[in-house]
Amino acid sequence: MADLSAFLESVIRAKAAPGVSVAASLGDRSLLCAVGHDRPASDPQATRIRTDSVVNVGSVSKCVTGTLIAMTAADGAISIDHPVKTYLPRYSDPDDTIRQLATHTAGYTFNQMERWPETEDDLEEFRS
Repeated sequence: MADLSAFLESVIRAKAAPGVSVAASLGDRSLLCAVGHDRPASDPQATRIRTDSVVNVGSVSKCVTGTLIAMTAADGAISIDHPVKTYLPRYSDPDDTIRQLATHTAGYTFNQMERWPETEDDLEEFRS
């Protein structure tokens, strides 16, 4: 873990990033590591990155999200042709399906949600 933390610190310095969080698992073993700095000069409103921080990862997550959707559907836990509201009741469009969101054919806009979750409490509220 010390080697990973040192490597992440070097990445943060090289990229002038406020922090980084890494999670990995293999079988029943998991690793969570976060390295960050309080209030970087580039963003005085920022808070320290922690292993439980909720962050916007942008387009990086699309391949992971697509893979997880496919795996979850293959396990029978969801249907990609069901409305998103089946799983996220606060989603605003009653007709959009998971397939449409995953293939970018739902006409989705960034403001589709009333508000995006920013904390663990927000995320729990968002799920209900």
